[in-house]
Amino acid sequence: MFKSSKKKLIVSGCSYSDNYATREGIANFKVYGQLLAEKLDMELVNVAQCGFGNKAIFLIPILYL
Repeated sequence: MFKSSKKKLIVSGCSYSDNYATREGIANFKVYGQLLAEKLDMELVNVAQCGFGNKAIFLIPILYL
């Protein structure tokens, strides 16, 4: 299995972090996680989802690890 040599940036959050608009074809723009990952030359792992509350925003990245 091929592994990336880049470090990973894990982003969690609600609709401000989720790329819902692009995924649904509503609009095409980058969310802050994509911009930050590009700037830092890191691989983005975006676990954000529209409607996530504080508990999910905190727990989902921990479960990902």
